[in-house]
Amino acid sequence: MPNIPVNSIPFPCDIDPIFRVEYPDKSKVPSDEEIETRIKNLLMWNPDVDATDINPDGIDVEVKNGVVYLSVSVSDRRAYQAIQDTARYSPGVVDVENKMIIT
Repeated sequence: MPNIPVNSIPFPCDIDPIFRVEYPDKSKVPSDEEIETRIKNLLMWNPDVDATDINPDGIDVEVKNGVVYLSVSVSDRRAYQAIQDTARYSPGVVDVENKMIIT
């Protein structure tokens, strides 16, 4: 291997010394009403949840500042878990306050 003097190695001449950080666009955080509507719609189509429970006298879903409050009596553990998971994994949800009862 031949010895090449370091000063003869070509380097790029135009080096941009400015370091730039670009952040992705902020995603839209859904409103409480959008979160509540989405959860209720998802529960209507969930096969593990009895759709007749989703009415003013059934599953009570309220959202305040991204916190979901659930209140209902369900007949089995599967429905309980489905309702809780639907709320927990919905976009914009910060926390879930679960007041559901398995009867």
